[in-house]
Amino acid sequence: MMDLKEKKMLQHYRDIIENKSFDEYDILSFLIFIRRHIVDKNSYIQEFADLVAHRERNRGIVIDCIRVAIANNYQTEDNGKKVIGYQGMNYDTWVNQWKEIGVDYNISLNEDIIKEITLCVFSLAQHTKYIDQKGNSGKMSLFQGKDNSLALTTSEDNPRSLFVCFAKFGNFNFVRKLSAGFLRKPVETVRENGILRLLDEDGYIM
Repeated sequence: MMDLKEKKMLQHYRDIIENKSFDEYDILSFLIFIRRHIVDKNSYIQEFADLVAHRERNRGIVIDCIRVAIANNYQTEDNGKKVIGYQGMNYDTWVNQWKEIGVDYNISLNEDIIKEITLCVFSLAQHTKYIDQKGNSGKMSLFQGKDNSLALTTSEDNPRSLFVCFAKFGNFNFVRKLSAGFLRKPVETVRENGILRLLDEDGYIM
């Protein structure tokens, strides 16, 4: 249950989210704000709330994916599109979890707002690191998909590692194509004339 101060803070987040005036730094603080109130500890939102609070993690959904990819030596199923045992993020489930957050906190969330929140979360997750007690280690990276999607991937923390798609979404207008689609430099989301955009030190990417 929220105390009186938290209820006042919630109104601030409700306003900037509904008015689409937020960027990734607002979403970072919102995730930290709601972190202790999330009931489903296995939700994707909980995973990323923990991630933004601790950018180097040793537990959770992502490290489980990294661990199983290593254990199965990146072998794929028959169609070659999925690493055996690797359970990434289902985007529809992610959207439904945000809709539940909207109901729980009386925040009006539509598909467009959730898409912008997702862009912020993907940006925040870039370059985060994972290591468990058994020495399995990895990181998260961003890629431009050939279908104009934005993908969040996992890999081992070594230069020869394969990259596996953990989640992807969107059909973006990329104004700049990056080498092999890899967003190597740190990115951030900013608003320009009310539109949420992604850029790095060299300029806008979308």
